[in-house]
Amino acid sequence: MAVIEVPAHLVRDQIRALRYAFQEACRMANEAVRQRDYYRERALSAECALMEATGGCPEAAADPCLKAFGLRCRACAEAMDKEARYL
Repeated sequence: MAVIEVPAHLVRDQIRALRYAFQEACRMANEAVRQRDYYRERALSAECALMEATGGCPEAAADPCLKAFGLRCRACAEAMDKEARYL
């Protein structure tokens, strides 16, 4: 069997490329999660506003409203999740 010699600079370039590909894949995955969370929060906010505007908010009589604490009621989350299961 013949031995093939590979120049050292090609080996270094290949190792750098593999390392960069892994880092880029991690960066893209983190970006996708960030976008998913951002659009989920926007959808929750829109659903909460819609329920408040139409008088369908089950937490309207509750003191205090969870929205004041940066939270959403379970009804808003369930209504939003029914419409957009991929979020």
